[in-house]
Amino acid sequence: ENALRSESDCDDQETAIEDTLNDIYSNKLMDRLICGDVGFGKTEVAIRASFVVASSGKQVAIVAPTTILVEQHFKTFEDRFKDFDISIKSLSRMTKNNERLKIKNDLNNGKLSIVIGTHALLSKDISFLNLGLIVIDEEQHFGVAQKERLKELQFDIHVLTLSATPIPRTLQLSLTGLKDLSLITTPPTNRLAVRTFVNEWDKVTLTDALKREIERDGQIFVVCPRIKDIEIVLKLIKKMSPESKISVAHGRLTPTELEDSIISFYQKKTNILISTNIIESGIDIPNANTLIIYNADLFGLSQLYQLRGRVGRSDKRAYAYLTTKKGKVLNVWLEKEEISKKWEKKGIVAECVEANVLDYDAVNRDKENPDIYIGLVVLKFKKGYPKIRKLEISEIQKRLAGPKNGGGSADNQIFIATNISEESPLGVKTSESIDEEKI
Repeated sequence: ENALRSESDCDDQETAIEDTLNDIYSNKLMDRLICGDVGFGKTEVAIRASFVVASSGKQVAIVAPTTILVEQHFKTFEDRFKDFDISIKSLSRMTKNNERLKIKNDLNNGKLSIVIGTHALLSKDISFLNLGLIVIDEEQHFGVAQKERLKELQFDIHVLTLSATPIPRTLQLSLTGLKDLSLITTPPTNRLAVRTFVNEWDKVTLTDALKREIERDGQIFVVCPRIKDIEIVLKLIKKMSPESKISVAHGRLTPTELEDSIISFYQKKTNILISTNIIESGIDIPNANTLIIYNADLFGLSQLYQLRGRVGRSDKRAYAYLTTKKGKVLNVWLEKEEISKKWEKKGIVAECVEANVLDYDAVNRDKENPDIYIGLVVLKFKKGYPKIRKLEISEIQKRLAGPKNGGGSADNQIFIATNISEESPLGVKTSESIDEEKI
């Protein structure tokens, strides 16, 4: 294990490696979660653990969510283990059928020490002679049933889970002590924070970003939420940076096309890679230090966090641009201001003071008057408010009075305040509730 030691190990990484190896050397079965920020060196822990288990004569299965990540891990493991008599193979949709059959036979008779694969490793026709360790990389991409299927392969195996954004179930198991937990919180030496910008898609800003990265001999990721967006973005990027060499990567490419595209980017034959979030998981290209995300609001927070982790993996300053369509309102408070303006147009001077945590797309609206939002915004009327028309209150009078007065739940209503004095359930002061009879 000392022969594999890396000069860049940080304190937390060393502690995580030590904890993992102590579990393997002990008489108990390991079930450990390694949780660390993107690019903080979780893979190094897996490399050390795999080496120890494979050296003892047992087999190691490493499961990753995407073919690109599998190929990357395969190259990393091959490079690190080149001086040792440990056989390593990868199994994914890029693997040819005759090679796939040979790998299955070698796993079954024990000739293969380490196999790195996608969900293909979970198929029923895969069997191991003496499996000792399972490594689940980017575990948030795997379902419970898939992870339990891995454990069914053999009951007496160590399990090592790696993730920067673990799912709540995994985190809960770790915090309650059913899984062991190791945290890697210290970044590698000379690592700089990624500068992140949230802007509308702006040709001038992005042209400058592309030019700056290419001039320092760097590379750029451009990520789209949908495959159909790639063609649009490709045309935009070509106009902004006509001298650039561009690769495209997405799930509908054939295995050969996808492999060629990624290898071209790895080998710096192209300097821009336009892709879907297929590159989200674990891709490590230190020379790529600018990330542009098209329609970033269509991604989840965990996805954006993982995508941003694709840049800033060297000692160079990295930049991430999270772009949206022009005119898109993302801020909740801005949304409330827009609603308030709509009310003011109808002669009601109102100030939005609180918003319920509801899905904006699923919000109910007054059938007769679509400008009125029901169950979304709490309104506090300023002094000198005009009389409220019956039409605007008819659909929501049950929500106006708090629970004490027979109204709806305080968590799902519009509350209208008159003379300000007494606390209401929503934090809006009112002396009396308005109902249909009083209007």
